[in-house]
Amino acid sequence: MSKFETAQELLQPGETGLFVHTDGRYFTREADGSGITGKWCIRPTRQIDRVVIVRWERCGGRRSWMEFAAAGRNPVKYVSRLAADPVSKQG
Repeated sequence: MSKFETAQELLQPGETGLFVHTDGRYFTREADGSGITGKWCIRPTRQIDRVVIVRWERCGGRRSWMEFAAAGRNPVKYVSRLAADPVSKQG
C-alpha cells in the first residue's frame, strides 16, 4: 500500500481535489463502489477533479490531518496542485 505524506501527492499536476477527513464513524462502502461518509458542507460551485475520502486512524508516527492537508480543524479541504509542481509520489 502506498503511503502519502501530503494531500498534493494524490493529485496530478493542475488538478484540484476535495479532501474529506473522517474517523470512519459514518463511513460505509457498497459493493458497487458507492458509499456514505456523513453530511458535509461543500461549495457546489467549486470546480474539482477528484474527491478523496481520508479515513484517519490514529497511529504513532503518522502525520496529522492538519499536516497532511495543510488544513485547520475543518474536515473538508480543497487542495490544488500547480501544473508545474514536481511533487513525487512514494510507493
